[in-house]
Amino acid sequence: MRRINPSADLDEDTLRQIADSTGGQYFRARNPEDLIRIYAQLDRLEPIAQDAETIRPTRALFHWPLAVTLTSSFLLAVLRTTGRAHA
Repeated sequence: MRRINPSADLDEDTLRQIADSTGGQYFRARNPEDLIRIYAQLDRLEPIAQDAETIRPTRALFHWPLAVTLTSSFLLAVLRTTGRAHA
């Protein structure tokens, strides 16, 4: 098996220069802990207002379009079968 490191040729100096020249910041996570710290910092930099409550439907409604589709398919199959019998 051959292991490939996609970040081996990563030009971090250029990425830092781009971040500095555009007023941004450069982040690099080398492990899950780094990633958690980066996400925490991003949350502080750009907080997103979220509703405290998520509204989800309590009743499934997919049955209606499913029933219409199945009924239509059945009727179409019957019409094609009976139409060939008469022809």
